[in-house]
Parts: sequence; structure tokens; C-alpha cells
Amino acid sequence: MTESLNRKIRVTWFIPEQIHIKIRRLLGLSVINPNLVLPSVWIRGFQVARYLEKLTYQICFNTLDPLPDIAIFLRRYGPDDFQLMQRLKQAGTKTIVDVVANYFQTRESAPEGYGGASRYLVHNFLKLLEMADQVWAVSPYLREQAVQVNSESYFVSDSVDPAHFDPNRFSKSKYSSPLRLGWSGVTEKASELNEISPILEDLIRLNKIRVLVITRRRPELRFDFAYQHWDHDTFPELISQCDICVAPRRVINEYDLGHSHFKIGVFMSMGVPAIAGPVPSYSLLLDDGQAGAICHSMDDWYLYLNHFIEDDTARLLAGGIAREKMISYLTPSIAKQVTDLFQKILAN
Repeated sequence: MTESLNRKIRVTWFIPEQIHIKIRRLLGLSVINPNLVLPSVWIRGFQVARYLEKLTYQICFNTLDPLPDIAIFLRRYGPDDFQLMQRLKQAGTKTIVDVVANYFQTRESAPEGYGGASRYLVHNFLKLLEMADQVWAVSPYLREQAVQVNSESYFVSDSVDPAHFDPNRFSKSKYSSPLRLGWSGVTEKASELNEISPILEDLIRLNKIRVLVITRRRPELRFDFAYQHWDHDTFPELISQCDICVAPRRVINEYDLGHSHFKIGVFMSMGVPAIAGPVPSYSLLLDDGQAGAICHSMDDWYLYLNHFIEDDTARLLAGGIAREKMISYLTPSIAKQVTDLFQKILAN
């Protein structure tokens, strides 16, 4: 009885696994390398796992030995995963599905030829959600979709690890000229910067700004920009050298509405105000206009970019407020929410 009480709770993430990661795991080497996995696996898995390991949890990835007390399916939504979840539940494991994108909508129903998933994926995804003991969603919008399938659905935000993203580690001039606008994300999404390229081109020509794009491959854009390869180790310093985060995003279908706020949140945690498109989760940080702005039109982009470029005091004040707004979304806070959800699931 005492041994059972003292035993650490075993939590296993089941994540997509490329061959080189699988080889490392089979060799007993660490698989916790943000540069080798999908961003969502790093953000929602590895970052949180490090904080849970400091508590009463034993953390594993993609293994059934030891048998987990809690299993989290992250970007694993296929028929094999459904069968695995069935076996785990029969063995007494509590199961969680972590929803990081809108797989409630089929590709056929998505306008503009993008977004959504295949009917096959949507079918298996919904079966997993129905069977899971809990569902976590990366945004309030996705939680609203998930709760219609499983009443035990919760908004668990992406988080930023303050041990890695620490603005006090880096210094820069408060009044650099020209100002540096920063964008980071999946390479293919960088094309969304082209939507505001006429404004950016004018500001670049007037020597008011430079644009830094941080991603894993150099994109093709319609304006001059500096490119930096995304690397987990150098990412905080690159962000710290930016003056404003720009994050235009299309919001024309349900897929777009489900995005998390990490794209702007990681900049804001480093004291960089954000100007962004009208993604619902962005409003959690920007709706009051104190830490940046949400733009609904090209006129908005012109207005807010020029405001924060011309008014150093407003920009620096917004940067300080941005850091404050991110406190509740730092990894220690989200890890605390996760442990509360673990206790809830184990009590049922």
C-alpha cells in the first residue's frame, strides 16, 4: 500500500515519430529535442513534460513499458491509435486526446481549397474523442467544437517556457533604427506576409523598418527581408532583437479559427508587442489594444504599424504589457492546469 502511494504517476505521450527519433528511443537516447519534432509536439509535449518531471510524474514517450496511468495522444489520430486507446483503457489507463488543429471539418467543406482534413481522418479523430476520458484543445474555439463530442473537453493553452524564453538574458537598443519587424512560423505560412506586402515595401523603402523571417526554410516573399533558420537554441535571442511582431493570418474558414496564440505569444513573452490578424485566440492577448493590435483590414495594418513605428513610448509600453499578459500562459502555469486535470481524471 505504501509503495503504491509513493509511486510516481506514469504519464506517456504518444506522438508522431520519424525514423531517426524512433532509433534514438530504441537505443535509450533522449528523444526530447525540439529541433527534430513538429512544433506542437515541442510546445505541448516536451515543454510541459520537463515541469511535470519535477513533480510526482514519470514521463515517457511512445512506450507501453511501463504501462501508463495516463496516456496523451498528441497528433496521433489514426485507426491504429484508436485500437491502442482501446487496449490502454481495457488495462485501466486514463486517456487524453490533445487537439491542436481543426480536424472537425472535412477538406471538402473548406473554402478556398485549404484547411480541413480528409473524411477518413475526421472519422477516426471523432471516434478517438468520443472514447477519451478527457479532450484538451489548443484554443477556446476548438474547445467549443470538442465539447459537442465529449463533455470532458478543456482549453489547455500553448505555453512559453520562461526558463528558455527569458528576456533578461539579452539586451538591445531601445531606439534602434530602422525598427525590426519579426515573424516566425511554418515556412508555408510565411506567404501570409504577402497580404501586407504593399505596406511593408513602402516602410522598407523609407528606411523605417527591416523584416526578419525566422523559419526552417527560406520562403519566397514579395519584399526584401532578412532570413534566419529556426533553431530552438537561438530562437529567443532572435526574437529579443525584434521591435514588433507581425502576424497576418487569413480567417476565412473554421480551420483558421482554431489557431492557438503561440505565434504572437512567444514574441510577447520576450517583451515584443504584436500586430496580428483576427484569429480568435489572439484576442485573449490583444483585444484591449494595450499590448499591440488586431487588424481587420489593410487600413488597420497601415494605422497600427505606423503608430508603433513612430511612437517609441507607446511601443515600449506595449512591450512591457505584453510580458505581463503572457504570465498566465507561461509553462509553469499551464503545467499547473495540467496537473489539476490529471487529478480530476484519476479521481473519476
